[in-house]
Amino acid sequence: MNCLKSAKAHIQWALEERRLSSLFVALSQESYGYDLVNGKYVPNGKRYKAKMFSLYCNWKEVVWGKDANHNPVARYEWRTNHLLNLSTDFQKANEKAKKLCKELKVLKGLSLTDKPIHQNPYNFRTPEELANEKLWESIKHEIWSIRNLKSKVKKHSFKIAELREKRLRPSNFVGEVGQRNDFDVSVKFRLRFENDYGISWLNNLVDAQGNVFIYWGKCLGDKGDNIKFKATIKEHKVYNGVKQTVVNRPKILEGVN
Repeated sequence: MNCLKSAKAHIQWALEERRLSSLFVALSQESYGYDLVNGKYVPNGKRYKAKMFSLYCNWKEVVWGKDANHNPVARYEWRTNHLLNLSTDFQKANEKAKKLCKELKVLKGLSLTDKPIHQNPYNFRTPEELANEKLWESIKHEIWSIRNLKSKVKKHSFKIAELREKRLRPSNFVGEVGQRNDFDVSVKFRLRFENDYGISWLNNLVDAQGNVFIYWGKCLGDKGDNIKFKATIKEHKVYNGVKQTVVNRPKILEGVN
């Protein structure tokens, strides 16, 4: 900025909008050297220390975000503006800053130090500003934790529903091993496997009572198809806590509905 009129206008605006947070005196940022090579400026690695003390302003900007329930919520973020070059002498710079702030009636907002501040002025924060930023960081992490928890619950809700269904309609073994019976089932899912011997299908079937049947071989139908077939009970086994009746040599009696 480096314009007295513009500096005064910015302070007055921030004061009227209740956004003025602090004013402080600090060294300007270090500058870096460049060489002109083939018409382009290339960094040469040289650094030049700042000598000019300037007046800076921290002001609050309203930023909209979302809370844990995704409702809009406003918060403040700090912005830093360079207002005015003061002096290469630290004490003279402080005196000029005091005079200007007194004229604009913002002397209470001026934060002065006993020694020059050797840091990036755009990272400078007063203790009060640091406390507010720390508070927001803790709230932000809490919001993220709640959102992550809700996301996990939503992501695994289908598993909860599936477990509830299994609890209400648990699968049981059907018939005796070696028996050949008729079954009315629907295709829950099917998986295709291919190897050196050809193609084989895993058919997962379920009847009206929730009993699970497994058949390895040809494809018996698509997901959701209703089938009536005759098959031999090969074995009873438990997979992932679910009782399954494994069948072979199926013969479809009425085809796929």
